[in-house]
Amino acid sequence: MLDKNNMSSVGELSFSGLSHLLLLSLSENPLVVFSENIFQNSAQWKLNLFLLNISLDQVSSSVFDIVNIIRLFTTDYHLCCLLEPTTVCTASIPWHSPCTDLLPENSLLIFFIVVSVVILVSTILSVALHSTNKDLAAAFRINIISLNVNDLLMIFYLTTIWVTSMIHQGNFSTYEQIWRSTILCIACSVLVFTFKFCSVFLLILLSLNKLMVVISPRTTKFKHAYYVIKWVLALATLSVFLGVIYCIILLLTTKYLPTNLCLPFLDPSKTFILVTIVTSSVAAIEFIATLVCAVLHIVLVKEIQTSAQSLKCQVSKHKSSVGLFSQLILVTSSNIVCWFPANIFFITAMFLKQYPTKLYIWMTACVLLFNSVFNPLVFVVFCLRTICTGMKK
Repeated sequence: MLDKNNMSSVGELSFSGLSHLLLLSLSENPLVVFSENIFQNSAQWKLNLFLLNISLDQVSSSVFDIVNIIRLFTTDYHLCCLLEPTTVCTASIPWHSPCTDLLPENSLLIFFIVVSVVILVSTILSVALHSTNKDLAAAFRINIISLNVNDLLMIFYLTTIWVTSMIHQGNFSTYEQIWRSTILCIACSVLVFTFKFCSVFLLILLSLNKLMVVISPRTTKFKHAYYVIKWVLALATLSVFLGVIYCIILLLTTKYLPTNLCLPFLDPSKTFILVTIVTSSVAAIEFIATLVCAVLHIVLVKEIQTSAQSLKCQVSKHKSSVGLFSQLILVTSSNIVCWFPANIFFITAMFLKQYPTKLYIWMTACVLLFNSVFNPLVFVVFCLRTICTGMKK
């Protein structure tokens, strides 16, 4: 019995060669390190091990492989993940933190990698095309490039997740709690938060920019690049500020983030009231933003049609309407497909006792990041079309 002995670590071979040891208790010690070979040459044991009220930071995933543990008495469910299925463990493993890798399936890992590459390539291509395409107004190009830069935040997030999953493959259960309190995980949470708010603000700014240039082409400040840059910087600063404040408040009230994916909008344990408030607020803001963008695009189409009729343009009304309505449908559909299902899931999850952990991982990969994949591709297509039209002229 070695309870309450102020032990901070257990070195290698500490309990090797004790052939008749049936019970070992290290409970209520400030243990942070559990060496890999502390039970060397102990396969013949039938051990009852007590590790109550301890919090290990460093423990090998194979520490219990060479010892026959009959029962493990512990309050740390992560240790239960290191045992054989037949071994009795007193800690209950939460449904939302199963003994799996960060990305529990190879298909998920591959999908995260592919999505990262697609976003990176399409975003860089969109930035390059819009930076060099002089046929488009400078203010409009700045709007598009700012949206592309915002999408780059998700590349950092996705890459961090799949790289961490690969590094800790097979032993993530022992690293899980540490991971959710690391600066890297916190940074990912801030990036996701910033991305969500920036997407809302920048899409409204893009729609408003188009409308104001059509309504007041000579007097509006939105046709000037420097004016749009000021708005972009202000909105980006506001988004980052809100994300940092959110995470600071969260970390002041808890030691680690709610999910392994470092998402700021999901709390499987239902212990963080702040997450619930923010999730509901973001869902409401994105719903309102979708309506605002749709209204701005509808007004834009009507204004252009009115201008075309008053100027007696030679361009076919049908063709111009089709082009504008196509862009309206693409932008609005992109927002609906990305925002609505994700928000519905996050809000519904607040009232569910349990749901498959793989569901919210796929939700993150497929739905939450849909805009980051879809929008750059749309921008590239429209930009190439503009370039081709200019070359024909």
